[in-house]
Amino acid sequence: MNHPFRTWESPSGLPIIHEVSTPRVHRTLSRLIIALITWLVLMLVLTPWQQSADGEGRVIAFTPLERQQIIEAPIDGRIVRWHVQEGSRVKAGDLLVDISDNDPELMNRLRGERDAVKQRVELSKQRVQTLEGRISTLEEMRKSAVAAATARTRVAAQRVKASEQALTATKAANDTSKLNLERQRALVKDG
Repeated sequence: MNHPFRTWESPSGLPIIHEVSTPRVHRTLSRLIIALITWLVLMLVLTPWQQSADGEGRVIAFTPLERQQIIEAPIDGRIVRWHVQEGSRVKAGDLLVDISDNDPELMNRLRGERDAVKQRVELSKQRVQTLEGRISTLEEMRKSAVAAATARTRVAAQRVKASEQALTATKAANDTSKLNLERQRALVKDG
């Protein structure tokens, strides 16, 4: 059971009841916080959220001919004719002006440069094909050279083996000749 009283037993066994209260500092602090929050809410309610200022004066706007207009174009040129008027609505891709090219030969030069670049690309492709052909030829030559070297190695190994066999046969023949010579000497002694 929760109640604001605390109970203890006395030495005689009778209960002693004491009132338990919140400390004065806590009560004062809580009242101060509640007052502060209430004051803050009132200030927020009474504060104007949209502010405006009244004034008098004159607005000056340049005429369309006095306003600077920046138009970007892929080529340099002079404006020949305007297709839009002041206040016209335009969207992406609409024709605004006709421009007379300052350099009428620009397109021919650009086409020539494009053709030259295409030729360089084609020459580069041909060079790549030539180099790839040389690479494949060199790879085939390397394979052939490795095969020939392997064959020469086998032939040399067979020659070494044949020479070793010939040496063994010569040693055997030499031993046989020595034995024959001793037998002949022994026969010559015996008459």
